[in-house]
Amino acid sequence: MHFSKWLLTPLGAVVLLAGMASPVRAGLILDTVHSAYLYPDTSTVYLDGGNQVVNPTASFTFFTGATNNFVTVSDTQMQFSWDVGTSKSGATFNGIEVDIVGGSEPIIGVTIDPSSILPVGFDSSFVSFTGTTVYTNFAGLTVTSADNIVLDVSVAPEPSTFGLISLSIAAILLLRRLGRTA
Repeated sequence: MHFSKWLLTPLGAVVLLAGMASPVRAGLILDTVHSAYLYPDTSTVYLDGGNQVVNPTASFTFFTGATNNFVTVSDTQMQFSWDVGTSKSGATFNGIEVDIVGGSEPIIGVTIDPSSILPVGFDSSFVSFTGTTVYTNFAGLTVTSADNIVLDVSVAPEPSTFGLISLSIAAILLLRRLGRTA
């Protein structure tokens, strides 16, 4: 069957525009996240923050002794802050776990955002992640109300996003080929 360029050109344009107009979901927005304060190790839940949907953010507060620990999760970031300064004990783990419990895309990267105001001694060795969970350990650190740790979180794009991109590229290539043969 032979299609004329007059039929394929509008069809290719529609496919291309549909691919460009479709929302690309490659973050945590609309995912359900769970947060917990873990102490003295990663298997012991000291305080459970429960589940929330990231829309546009999910916020958790953990009161540990004389200070509140705040966690805010957005589409591509996790932010940790405190209302007053405190010293965190040097247990094996003394920090916060954020787990994606209602989302299908795995975490593929976590980095410290340059806008962060870090506690003295805090570096990337205090952050770890698995496919669905980010651990931020404050063991042995002194945090202040001025500290603001911002983590940039990258998740794998949905498979449908790859499909739309592939379809758009195929439409562009087809239109180029038809343009040369005309």
